[in-house]
Amino acid sequence: DICPRAVMTDISSGSLAKARLLGADYIASGRLAAREGDGLWPLDPGEVDVVVIAGLGGNLMIDILSADPAKSTTYPRYILQPRKAAGRLRCYLYNAGYAIAEECLVEENGHLCEILSVVSPGREQDGSTEGSPCLDPEDPAYAAVAGDPDHILWEIPLYYGTMDDPLMEEYLSRKLRREERNLTNQQKAKQPDPAVLGDTARRIEYIKERLEERP
Repeated sequence: DICPRAVMTDISSGSLAKARLLGADYIASGRLAAREGDGLWPLDPGEVDVVVIAGLGGNLMIDILSADPAKSTTYPRYILQPRKAAGRLRCYLYNAGYAIAEECLVEENGHLCEILSVVSPGREQDGSTEGSPCLDPEDPAYAAVAGDPDHILWEIPLYYGTMDDPLMEEYLSRKLRREERNLTNQQKAKQPDPAVLGDTARRIEYIKERLEERP
């Protein structure tokens, strides 16, 4: 089997009770454990090979990973699906020594969700990530903005222009439409802020450049 044993955790006792009911057969067989607790607290250091954190905001994921950095890095790989603030999460991962080995987009109820496959600091990436759009810690484009978690390079990485993903063009187009609406609303303000207008215009041009790179 791909996953001979799994541990599911939840801070909510009610949600965990529902999960126990749905996974009763797996729990009875010893292949699934259910534990109540916050973040990574219910897990022992190094207990699992892969940690999946999905459906939470990027800022909350940062809180979970940074609560006990020594413990967090004992798990070789993470699969992260931030609902928002993905850029801030990428910035944290970069500065904390994690490597984004691979990314993809999935559609869920009309939303385009970013999935990040992340390797913990000091861990070797296996061959499955070969040729994937990796975040290179030596890339000066990222090092230059390491202290600015809200920089567009974190929100929309440079490699999104060339990444092989069938949903990427739609993802970038949605981002572009949002920024164009923002610019229109800012221009209609009684006292438009030139700095804000300039920043939004630069974001629009950046996204257009990524779209022009699409194959």
